This record gives sequence, structure tokens and C-alpha cells, in this order.
Amino acid sequence: MSKVMRFSREFKSVDTVVDVGNVKIGGKFFAIAAGPCAIENQDQYFQTAKLVKKAGANLIRGSVFKPRSSPYSFQGLGREGLKLIKDLGEELDIPTITEVMDPRDIKVTANHVDVIQIGARNMQNFDLLKEASKSDIPIILKRGLSATVDEWLNAAEYLMVEGNENIILCERGIRTFSTQTRNTLDLSVIPLLKMRTHLPIIVDPSHATGNRDLILPVSKAAIASNADGILVEVHNNPDLAMCDGAQSLPPEMFADLIENIKPILEIEKKVITGTTMTLDEVRRRINYVDEDIIDLIANRLNLVPALVEFKKKNSLPVYQPDREKEITEKYVRLAAVNDVNPTLIRKVFNLIISEMRLFQAQKME
Repeated sequence: MSKVMRFSREFKSVDTVVDVGNVKIGGKFFAIAAGPCAIENQDQYFQTAKLVKKAGANLIRGSVFKPRSSPYSFQGLGREGLKLIKDLGEELDIPTITEVMDPRDIKVTANHVDVIQIGARNMQNFDLLKEASKSDIPIILKRGLSATVDEWLNAAEYLMVEGNENIILCERGIRTFSTQTRNTLDLSVIPLLKMRTHLPIIVDPSHATGNRDLILPVSKAAIASNADGILVEVHNNPDLAMCDGAQSLPPEMFADLIENIKPILEIEKKVITGTTMTLDEVRRRINYVDEDIIDLIANRLNLVPALVEFKKKNSLPVYQPDREKEITEKYVRLAAVNDVNPTLIRKVFNLIISEMRLFQAQKME
């Protein structure tokens, strides 16, 4: 008998929503993480972070450990840079993300940031994955340079073996024969993963394209493909960047990106948490949730004919108190886990079950 993998829909049917401070990622919640590829100094990091937060980002990226193709390229500030990340997160009251390469840096990094990123080159660094799995900090797992979906999901399983479900997958493009962009972004993998895993999936359009002019259209496509967020490189002066300047947006282009993706987020009914919303924006999002509730109740009622047919064939009664009690208690427990008033959920499901029972009785006649 094969083992049910923790990343799979068989293990957990509902979407995982990862909480990072006051930011939610997954389900209907959309993340916009932005900032420099590498933290070069305090002025560059803080200035860029302030600008992207003002524009609408709800997480700040920036790495102090950098895996570079050339040993002579800037490798990052190392552990000394972690204090800058912690100071910035506290000063701006915004969650922070940084990459980790060495298993020995997991614990100290987790004490300074809100999200750990495991980069493409380390997706199958199994010692790193095993050490990271011991932490309950949210982890972004980037897809390897030429990794298959199964390899990627198995790497996620490594991170989940100790019980951490706060895993965020990141598609950042894979290597193919094409040289027109830095990598080839595999957008088809997003709906595929939505079928196979409950984990949220974000897209890195910066590394996927290597070209700042392509970041906006690729971000739009990612949202339309049902991605749960984007991870964008922004630099206060890209032409002087020590890392990935060509694929980094200047702040004004990032602000323009935010304005251009808002209509698509509205169409997809995606909510950006951790940012200030107007009353109209809040009400629109409440309307989205209410519409979803109605759709779900309609879907539940649409299952009644199949249920009635089975009960007729097997001479089963409409009213089955043990089954009703079982599912009500199950959802009451689930409500408590999600900080929802159990009394409210009991009332709601009593009403839904009562309506289902009435509908079944009508069909039986």
C-alpha cells in the first residue's frame, strides 16, 4: 500500500492558507513579495523596501546568502546582514523573506526573518531540506532548474515530514533549449499543481524572464493561471545593482505593475492581505466570499439526486441521525482549529443539513 504524501490532496483536500504575520497566502489570498535580489547595504535595502511597501507589496524579499554562478560575483552580506532584515521588518511592520543555503544557518535565520526561501539550486539539497523541516517557519520552495513536478513535490515532502504545512511552492522557470529569456516559465504547472497539492503556488517572473520589461505581462498571466502570489525583484537603482539588475524593476515600474494587476486580481477574486484597503475594497471582497458561499451550497444541493438514488436502491431512510451528528461535530472541531466560533458553525450546518433532508424527502416522493 503506497503512503499518502503530506503534500497531496488525498492527505488534505482543502487549500492550505499560510499565515505570515498579518499576511495570508493561498486560497483566495494573494501575496506580493518584492525587494532587491541581494541586500547590498542598509540604505539600498531600506529605501527599496519602503517604496515597494508604499506601492502595495505585503512582503519584503532580500537575500544575504547568495548562490552565484561565478565565485567572483557578490555572494551577499552573510549572517551580518540578518540584523538588517530583522530591523527592517520591525521598523516597517512587514513580513520579510530571505534565502538560506546552509543547514547550519536555518536556526539563526529563522530568528531574524518571517519566511525562509530555499532556492532553485538547493531544491534537492536534502540535508538542507531535512534541517528546514524541523522548523515551523513558513518556507518558499523554488522549483529546481530542470526539476520535474514529481521531484519538486517530493522535495516539498521532505520539508513536511516533521509536520510543517507552511510550505509555499514557487515556479521560477526551468531550463529548456530556448535562450530568448533567462528561463522558460511553466505556467501550465500552476493548474496542474492545484489538482495535485493543497499547497499554495507563487510565481517569480523576474527569474523566469530575466527581463524587467516582461515582468508585468508574465505577472498578469500568472494571476490568470490562479497563482497565489508573485515574487518580484525591485531595486532602487537597478543600473547599479550588484545582482540581477537587468531583471529588477525600478520602484516606479513596480508601482505601475501593482496598478495594472489590480483589475485581474478583481476578476479572479483574489484578496491581498496585510495592506490598507478602502471601505469599498473591503465590501467587494466580502461580496466575493458571500457569492462563494452560495455557490458551495448550490453544489451541495446538486448532489442530492445521486444521494436519493443510492438510498432508494438500498432502502435507506432519509434521516440518518448518526451521520448528521458525525459531520456536524467534525466541522465544529474544524471551526475551532480555524478560530471560528463553533456555535456559529453548528447553527449553519444544522440549517444546511435540515434543508438537505427536506430536499431529499421531496425527491424520494
